[in-house]
Amino acid sequence: MNFFGPYRRSPESIAKFGEVNLDWGDYFTAQGKPAFNSEEGVQAVQDMLDLMQYAPDPLGSDYGETLEAFSKGMVAMVPQWTACLASWKESPQLQPFEEKVGVALMPGGVPVSGGWGLGINASSKNKEWAFRFIQYATSKEGDTIQWLKYRIGPTRQSVVVDPQVVTDSPWLQEVYVASLNGASHRPRIPEEPKLEDVFVGVLSEILLGQQPNTVETLNAVAEEWERALRK
Repeated sequence: MNFFGPYRRSPESIAKFGEVNLDWGDYFTAQGKPAFNSEEGVQAVQDMLDLMQYAPDPLGSDYGETLEAFSKGMVAMVPQWTACLASWKESPQLQPFEEKVGVALMPGGVPVSGGWGLGINASSKNKEWAFRFIQYATSKEGDTIQWLKYRIGPTRQSVVVDPQVVTDSPWLQEVYVASLNGASHRPRIPEEPKLEDVFVGVLSEILLGQQPNTVETLNAVAEEWERALRK
């Protein structure tokens, strides 16, 4: 989605696919039909293929190894969540940190949204205390501590504009808020995990050179998606 989002949100694609329906997300048209099986989708995958030559081990690295590659100064940049900044700040290879590490908007300006949630298990024996913890963790005070200490992205606008936060991280307004305001979205439907499993398999085969990067290949994914949605 980091790569397809900019194409899907372009004026040409809005005219072609319609405005993004937030329930269906950017992979779909305004009418709930797959949109990625298109020339725009092919170009997004091609962008990934073109960038692979700059990665140490693009198809063999797991999530932790990707973070480690940046932490050790092996790569120039990496798309990541803000929480990684806390551990990177302790890396000897990235010192002096403020001079070596910066934060910028994802190329294309349409990063994929994501986040964490807090809930209470129905079987919990301490529901009231769990609720009180959630209240604290999501309060302005809790949100501020999570950012300043652990670099977990703020969820409250009041925290982003808090003077101590602005002084500590002046780039939040320019980069973080812009990322939230312009973010692309995955589907918010029950079938989303199944759709992602289908897409990941075919996308991996394309990146490995086992399938061609064509509209026809993506059409096969779209057909699988539509079958899953009909069940």
